[in-house]
Amino acid sequence: MIFAYQPTQVKLSDGTTTHSVNTVFQNGKKTISISFDDSCGRMSRLRRSDLRLFIDQGEHECQDETDKVFPNAERWGHEANLENFQKAWEWLNE
Repeated sequence: MIFAYQPTQVKLSDGTTTHSVNTVFQNGKKTISISFDDSCGRMSRLRRSDLRLFIDQGEHECQDETDKVFPNAERWGHEANLENFQKAWEWLNE
């Protein structure tokens, strides 16, 4: 299953508006979640990205598997580039 959540926009206290969207790819209990945003309105496109991998544990709980698949990545961001997406896609279909 592939779906996206409704895009969000938030008006910040300095008057700028930030935009974001989240796209999800699911295969059984595995999920790839990719979020895009415009860096608090500083970018003209939704280019800042974060890719996360989850396994459904039931009862509305998910286990984050991102660091297991990308062990040497930065702690607070796994860029949604083509190389990382390919690796995540392989994980999704294992």
